[in-house]
Amino acid sequence: MSKAFAMPGIRIGWLLTRDQSLLARCRRLRDYTTICSPGPCELLALLGLCVRERVEQHVGDIVANNLLALEHFSSRHEHLLPFTRPPAGSVAFPRVHVPG
Repeated sequence: MSKAFAMPGIRIGWLLTRDQSLLARCRRLRDYTTICSPGPCELLALLGLCVRERVEQHVGDIVANNLLALEHFSSRHEHLLPFTRPPAGSVAFPRVHVPG
């Protein structure tokens, strides 16, 4: 929820598996690390899921605008910051060339 739904601070997630052994190990780990998620986090996560399409569109727009800004900046400073647009997602690794 924190990254994918642009909800920083919401530390909640779910696990789906058919592997009963893995599920049992995860349950034991969860019991060891926390009893349950805070109620407000669970409520906010549910609200985020209820407006999933809007959140995805909003986050997608931000990523697209940021990539365009980086491409524009890189095109003006290509000798210092060559950039290749990532094929998908929001993570890019521009190269930095330092003269000298």
